[in-house]
Amino acid sequence: LLREAPSADDADTLYLIKRLQDAGVHFLMDEAVLKDAPEPLQSGGVPIVRCDALKTHAPAPSKRLVVKCDGSESDEMLAELMETPNIDVVLLDVKEGLSRLHASRRLFALLRREASELSVVHHLRVPQGTKKDELALSLGMRAGALLGDGLGDGLLVEPDDHSDFDLNYLRETSFALLQGSRMRNTKTEFVSCPSCGRTLFDLQEVTAQISEKTGHLPGVAIAIMGCIVNGPGEMADADFGY
Repeated sequence: LLREAPSADDADTLYLIKRLQDAGVHFLMDEAVLKDAPEPLQSGGVPIVRCDALKTHAPAPSKRLVVKCDGSESDEMLAELMETPNIDVVLLDVKEGLSRLHASRRLFALLRREASELSVVHHLRVPQGTKKDELALSLGMRAGALLGDGLGDGLLVEPDDHSDFDLNYLRETSFALLQGSRMRNTKTEFVSCPSCGRTLFDLQEVTAQISEKTGHLPGVAIAIMGCIVNGPGEMADADFGY
Protein backbone atom coordinates (compact mmCIF):
# COMPACT_ATOMS: atom_id res chain seq x y z
CA LEU A 1 0.00 0.00 0.00
CA LEU A 2 1.54 3.28 -1.13
CA ARG A 3 0.06 6.55 0.08
CA GLU A 4 2.37 8.65 -2.08
CA ALA A 5 3.95 8.02 -5.46
CA PRO A 6 7.74 8.27 -5.71
CA SER A 7 9.21 11.04 -7.81
CA ALA A 8 9.92 10.34 -11.47
CA ASP A 9 13.54 11.26 -10.70
CA ASP A 10 13.87 8.65 -7.94
CA ALA A 11 15.45 5.99 -10.13
CA ASP A 12 16.46 3.68 -7.26
CA THR A 13 12.92 3.46 -5.83
CA LEU A 14 11.34 2.97 -9.25
CA TYR A 15 13.84 0.22 -10.06
CA LEU A 16 13.02 -1.52 -6.78
CA ILE A 17 9.29 -1.26 -7.51
CA LYS A 18 9.84 -2.78 -10.95
CA ARG A 19 11.82 -5.67 -9.46
CA LEU A 20 9.07 -6.37 -6.93
CA GLN A 21 6.40 -6.23 -9.61
CA ASP A 22 8.36 -8.72 -11.71
CA ALA A 23 8.37 -11.01 -8.66
CA GLY A 24 4.58 -10.81 -8.36
CA VAL A 25 4.26 -8.09 -5.70
CA HIS A 26 1.45 -5.66 -6.49
CA PHE A 27 1.20 -2.07 -5.29
CA LEU A 28 -2.08 -0.53 -4.19
CA MET A 29 -2.64 3.21 -4.51
CA ASP A 30 -5.60 5.57 -4.32
CA GLU A 31 -6.95 6.06 -7.81
CA ALA A 32 -6.26 9.81 -7.81
CA VAL A 33 -2.63 9.29 -6.76
CA LEU A 34 -2.06 6.48 -9.25
CA LYS A 35 -3.13 8.66 -12.19
CA ASP A 36 -0.15 10.96 -11.61
CA ALA A 37 2.34 8.23 -10.69
CA PRO A 38 5.38 7.53 -12.90
CA GLU A 39 6.09 4.22 -14.58
CA PRO A 40 6.12 1.37 -13.65
CA LEU A 41 3.36 2.25 -11.15
CA GLN A 42 1.19 3.92 -13.78
CA SER A 43 0.71 0.69 -15.73
CA GLY A 44 1.31 -1.90 -13.01
CA GLY A 45 -0.30 -0.36 -9.93
CA VAL A 46 -3.71 -1.45 -8.69
CA PRO A 47 -6.09 1.46 -8.02
CA ILE A 48 -8.11 1.76 -4.82
CA VAL A 49 -11.64 2.98 -5.52
CA ARG A 50 -14.19 3.90 -2.87
CA CYS A 51 -17.31 1.76 -2.90
CA ASP A 52 -19.56 4.82 -3.16
CA ALA A 53 -17.68 5.94 -6.29
CA LEU A 54 -17.87 2.72 -8.28
CA LYS A 55 -20.54 3.97 -10.67
CA THR A 56 -18.69 7.13 -11.65
CA HIS A 57 -15.01 6.28 -11.16
CA ALA A 58 -14.65 2.56 -11.79
CA PRO A 59 -11.78 1.66 -14.17
CA ALA A 60 -12.36 -0.14 -17.43
CA PRO A 61 -13.76 -3.69 -17.15
CA SER A 62 -10.36 -5.15 -18.02
CA LYS A 63 -8.62 -3.20 -15.24
CA ARG A 64 -7.99 -4.78 -11.86
CA LEU A 65 -8.99 -2.80 -8.82
CA VAL A 66 -9.31 -2.78 -5.05
CA VAL A 67 -12.48 -1.40 -3.47
CA LYS A 68 -12.48 0.39 -0.14
CA CYS A 69 -15.51 0.02 2.15
CA ASP A 70 -15.94 1.99 5.38
CA GLY A 71 -18.98 0.20 6.80
CA SER A 72 -21.49 2.94 6.01
CA GLU A 73 -22.43 1.67 2.54
CA SER A 74 -26.09 1.09 1.72
CA ASP A 75 -27.40 -2.25 0.50
CA GLU A 76 -27.59 -0.74 -3.01
CA MET A 77 -23.91 0.25 -2.94
CA LEU A 78 -22.90 -3.23 -1.82
CA ALA A 79 -25.04 -4.75 -4.57
CA GLU A 80 -23.14 -2.58 -7.08
CA LEU A 81 -19.90 -3.79 -5.50
CA MET A 82 -20.79 -7.44 -6.01
CA GLU A 83 -21.67 -6.80 -9.66
CA THR A 84 -18.38 -5.04 -10.46
CA PRO A 85 -15.89 -7.28 -12.34
CA ASN A 86 -12.17 -7.74 -11.74
CA ILE A 87 -12.11 -6.80 -8.07
CA ASP A 88 -8.95 -8.19 -6.50
CA VAL A 89 -9.93 -7.52 -2.92
CA VAL A 90 -12.16 -5.39 -0.71
CA LEU A 91 -10.39 -3.31 1.95
CA LEU A 92 -12.64 -2.94 4.98
CA ASP A 93 -11.57 0.26 6.72
CA VAL A 94 -14.42 1.07 9.12
CA LYS A 95 -14.67 4.80 9.70
CA GLU A 96 -14.65 6.41 13.12
CA GLY A 97 -17.99 6.56 14.85
CA LEU A 98 -19.10 3.13 13.64
CA SER A 99 -18.74 -0.13 15.51
CA ARG A 100 -16.17 -2.20 13.61
CA LEU A 101 -17.74 -5.40 14.90
CA HIS A 102 -21.29 -4.58 13.79
CA ALA A 103 -20.33 -2.88 10.51
CA SER A 104 -18.06 -5.78 9.56
CA ARG A 105 -20.60 -8.47 10.38
CA ARG A 106 -23.23 -6.62 8.37
CA LEU A 107 -20.96 -6.54 5.31
CA PHE A 108 -20.10 -10.23 5.59
CA ALA A 109 -23.76 -11.15 6.12
CA LEU A 110 -24.71 -9.40 2.87
CA LEU A 111 -21.85 -11.05 0.98
CA ARG A 112 -22.84 -14.46 2.32
CA ARG A 113 -26.52 -13.89 1.49
CA GLU A 114 -25.61 -13.23 -2.13
CA ALA A 115 -23.09 -16.10 -2.20
CA SER A 116 -20.36 -13.62 -3.13
CA GLU A 117 -16.79 -14.89 -3.31
CA LEU A 118 -15.16 -11.47 -2.88
CA SER A 119 -12.05 -11.52 -0.71
CA VAL A 120 -12.15 -9.05 2.18
CA VAL A 121 -9.07 -7.78 4.02
CA HIS A 122 -9.39 -5.97 7.33
CA HIS A 123 -7.59 -2.62 7.08
CA LEU A 124 -6.54 -1.59 10.58
CA ARG A 125 -4.92 1.74 11.34
CA VAL A 126 -2.62 2.05 14.34
CA PRO A 127 -3.16 5.37 16.17
CA GLN A 128 -0.22 7.54 17.16
CA GLY A 129 1.07 6.76 20.62
CA THR A 130 0.18 3.05 20.54
CA LYS A 131 2.77 0.99 22.41
CA LYS A 132 4.08 -2.39 21.34
CA ASP A 133 2.32 -4.26 24.13
CA GLU A 134 -0.93 -2.55 23.14
CA LEU A 135 -0.70 -3.34 19.44
CA ALA A 136 -1.48 -7.06 19.65
CA LEU A 137 -4.40 -6.40 22.01
CA SER A 138 -5.77 -3.71 19.71
CA LEU A 139 -5.53 -5.84 16.58
CA GLY A 140 -7.01 -8.85 18.35
CA MET A 141 -9.98 -6.90 19.68
CA ARG A 142 -10.76 -5.25 16.36
CA ALA A 143 -10.23 -8.15 13.96
CA GLY A 144 -9.30 -11.31 15.88
CA ALA A 145 -12.86 -12.39 16.70
CA LEU A 146 -13.99 -11.73 13.12
CA LEU A 147 -11.11 -13.69 11.61
CA GLY A 148 -11.67 -16.49 14.12
CA ASP A 149 -15.25 -16.77 12.83
CA GLY A 150 -14.01 -17.00 9.26
CA LEU A 151 -15.00 -13.43 8.41
CA GLY A 152 -12.12 -12.06 6.39
CA ASP A 153 -9.25 -13.23 4.23
CA GLY A 154 -6.37 -11.16 5.52
CA LEU A 155 -5.04 -8.23 7.48
CA LEU A 156 -3.54 -4.89 6.45
CA VAL A 157 -1.96 -3.00 9.35
CA GLU A 158 -1.14 0.64 8.63
CA PRO A 159 0.74 2.51 11.38
CA ASP A 160 0.67 6.24 11.91
CA ASP A 161 3.44 8.17 10.15
CA HIS A 162 5.00 9.03 13.52
CA SER A 163 4.84 5.55 15.06
CA ASP A 164 7.97 3.64 16.08
CA PHE A 165 6.90 0.23 14.77
CA ASP A 166 9.34 -1.32 12.34
CA LEU A 167 8.11 -3.38 9.41
CA ASN A 168 9.41 -6.68 10.82
CA TYR A 169 7.51 -6.22 14.09
CA LEU A 170 4.27 -5.40 12.25
CA ARG A 171 4.74 -8.43 10.00
CA GLU A 172 5.34 -10.83 12.88
CA THR A 173 2.43 -9.45 14.90
CA SER A 174 0.09 -9.70 11.90
CA PHE A 175 1.10 -13.29 11.17
CA ALA A 176 0.70 -14.16 14.85
CA LEU A 177 -2.90 -12.90 14.71
CA LEU A 178 -3.57 -14.92 11.56
CA GLN A 179 -2.14 -18.03 13.22
CA GLY A 180 -4.21 -17.45 16.34
CA SER A 181 -7.25 -17.21 14.07
CA ARG A 182 -6.35 -20.55 12.43
CA MET A 183 -5.88 -18.88 9.05
CA ARG A 184 -2.16 -19.25 8.41
CA ASN A 185 0.59 -21.20 10.13
CA THR A 186 3.98 -19.47 10.06
CA LYS A 187 5.64 -20.57 13.30
CA THR A 188 5.65 -23.29 15.92
CA GLU A 189 2.46 -23.39 17.96
CA PHE A 190 2.73 -23.96 21.70
CA VAL A 191 -0.19 -25.15 23.81
CA SER A 192 0.22 -24.83 27.56
CA CYS A 193 -2.04 -25.31 30.55
CA PRO A 194 -2.39 -22.43 33.06
CA SER A 195 -0.68 -24.49 35.80
CA CYS A 196 -2.17 -25.37 39.17
CA GLY A 197 -1.25 -27.05 42.45
CA ARG A 198 -0.67 -30.38 40.71
CA THR A 199 2.17 -28.94 38.61
CA LEU A 200 5.49 -30.00 40.12
CA PHE A 201 7.82 -27.96 37.89
CA ASP A 202 8.17 -24.35 36.72
CA LEU A 203 5.84 -24.37 33.73
CA GLN A 204 6.89 -20.97 32.41
CA GLU A 205 10.59 -21.80 32.57
CA VAL A 206 10.15 -25.17 30.86
CA THR A 207 7.92 -23.63 28.18
CA ALA A 208 10.59 -21.01 27.48
CA GLN A 209 13.28 -23.70 27.21
CA ILE A 210 11.21 -25.80 24.80
CA SER A 211 10.28 -22.72 22.77
CA GLU A 212 13.95 -21.78 22.41
CA LYS A 213 14.82 -25.23 21.03
CA THR A 214 11.80 -25.78 18.77
CA GLY A 215 10.62 -22.31 17.77
CA HIS A 216 11.88 -22.80 14.21
CA LEU A 217 9.31 -25.45 13.23
CA PRO A 218 6.30 -23.86 11.51
CA GLY A 219 3.36 -26.21 11.19
CA VAL A 220 4.24 -28.14 14.36
CA ALA A 221 2.12 -27.95 17.53
CA ILE A 222 3.80 -28.72 20.86
CA ALA A 223 1.87 -29.06 24.11
CA ILE A 224 3.42 -28.45 27.55
CA MET A 225 1.16 -29.71 30.35
CA GLY A 226 1.61 -29.66 34.10
CA CYS A 227 0.01 -32.99 35.03
CA ILE A 228 -1.73 -36.09 33.67
CA VAL A 229 -5.21 -35.17 34.91
CA ASN A 230 -6.29 -32.79 32.15
CA GLY A 231 -3.09 -32.79 30.12
CA PRO A 232 -3.83 -35.69 27.73
CA GLY A 233 -7.13 -34.14 26.67
CA GLU A 234 -5.74 -30.63 26.29
CA MET A 235 -2.82 -31.82 24.18
CA ALA A 236 -4.92 -34.06 21.92
CA ASP A 237 -4.44 -31.83 18.87
CA ALA A 238 -0.68 -31.38 19.37
CA ASP A 239 2.03 -33.21 17.44
CA PHE A 240 4.32 -33.55 20.46
CA GLY A 241 3.76 -33.22 24.19
CA TYR A 242 5.73 -32.67 27.38
